[in-house]
Amino acid sequence: MSTAALDHPFDPASGRGVEPAADAADGARVRRASDLIYLSGALLYPAWHWVFRAVAPTSSDPLAERLAVGLLILGAGAAARTQVGRRRSTTLEMFLMFLVTGHYLSLLWRNQFSVPYLLGLMVVIASVGVIITRVWVGLAYAGLSLASIVILGQLSPVPLPQELEALVATATVLAAVVMGVHRTAAARRVAIAHIARGRAILEDLVQAIPDPVFVRAQDMSLLFANEAGRRLETASGYDLGPVFRQELAAVAAAHTLEQDVEVRTVAGTLAMSVKTAVAGAGVGTGAGPAMLVTVVRDVTERRQMAEALRRRVGELEETRERLRKLQLMMPICMHCSNIRASDGHWETLELFVSKTSKTTFTHTLCPSCLERHYPALEGLENQD
Repeated sequence: MSTAALDHPFDPASGRGVEPAADAADGARVRRASDLIYLSGALLYPAWHWVFRAVAPTSSDPLAERLAVGLLILGAGAAARTQVGRRRSTTLEMFLMFLVTGHYLSLLWRNQFSVPYLLGLMVVIASVGVIITRVWVGLAYAGLSLASIVILGQLSPVPLPQELEALVATATVLAAVVMGVHRTAAARRVAIAHIARGRAILEDLVQAIPDPVFVRAQDMSLLFANEAGRRLETASGYDLGPVFRQELAAVAAAHTLEQDVEVRTVAGTLAMSVKTAVAGAGVGTGAGPAMLVTVVRDVTERRQMAEALRRRVGELEETRERLRKLQLMMPICMHCSNIRASDGHWETLELFVSKTSKTTFTHTLCPSCLERHYPALEGLENQD
């Protein structure tokens, strides 16, 4: 199975799939949460108009302005769905924060810092604090908001105690928002550091494994591969189809599979031991996240050694059987020296030994027979 055989992009340099399924699902949840924030702001901010009209019928609270702010919030939400908007999410959030707060401060000033609008300002600040994720953004928001309260207080003919009440209340809520953001950011940094260290240790351990290791999502998209896995994944001339088919079988069976497969290469056929482990109970059902961890080991040399060992054992068994036969009491003719075999037939000594062992015979003369039967040849040999 080459990279082209995968239904997902793969980065050989990093050993990671591009936007794996798990990350895509998390990103979709984050986008849905952001959409909910934008939509709720666009609906609730104009709805406050009727709330304040009921509490303070003589208040100056133009509905058209609130509707315009709601449309701008919807526009920012639509922009956040685009590729450019996702990269500029912090800028969009800051724009909305200062837009809503600035408009509400203008309503507060026009209604002479009345108590309902002071309480409404606390609601606005607390609501805006939900989307602040960076300390410096929180500090900038707090500083500009307090400065605006002071400036509006100087321009408004409202008595000093009520202006101070607005300033102290706003400062208190803003301080709570900034401290909350700071604590959340610190906890987030610590959590990210712990996760990064754990991930680094895990990746170092996996990278230290000499065998190729692949981690795939349930949809077979590649999440991670160690260095050996990247080399095998990007190598040319390897047919990794049997490995991929075993992974599909593991997904269907929802349990671990281990077997030896034959992998064809340009240099010949290799024997690979493939073990695919299933992580997560939702495999095959879509009931939860699941991963496949596949470890591939080249066992060609081990298989060759096992085959050679089996052949050697067979040869030893054959030799042992021949020795057993030779160690038995053999009936032999006292005149011609023929041997009676186990099936009752008589065979020459040479034929019997040749059949029961790998021994072959060649004829020659011993010195006694040479002297007895061929004395002339013996004389010639002595002359030589």
